[in-house]
Amino acid sequence: MFIPNTTCDYFEAGKVVGVDVPDIAGLVCHLDGDFKNGNAGTDKLRWTHLLLIDLNALVIYTGSAETYSRVYIPDESGTEFEVIFVEVLNRRTANAYKRVYLERKAVLWPTEEL
Repeated sequence: MFIPNTTCDYFEAGKVVGVDVPDIAGLVCHLDGDFKNGNAGTDKLRWTHLLLIDLNALVIYTGSAETYSRVYIPDESGTEFEVIFVEVLNRRTANAYKRVYLERKAVLWPTEEL
């Protein structure tokens, strides 16, 4: 299991922030930076952050760089992240949850966000 430290809004691939409503709004989650490990990944699998979410949250990996799903932390007006990969941890146990590999997108500086 995980201890939540923020929330996020999730948009499936093809949805437009500010036009479409989030597919999941206010999803309770735990965000952690992981640039060192993510930068050591292959060219096709690089990430900057890890997001831990409930097993039943319908966050998916689309598998296409042109149409990544996205999360915005703490909400749709916050920092944008692309969903790079999703895996289930502790499968078939009461403590199962998802780990979502994210890549933070460009941030306009100065910012009080992530």
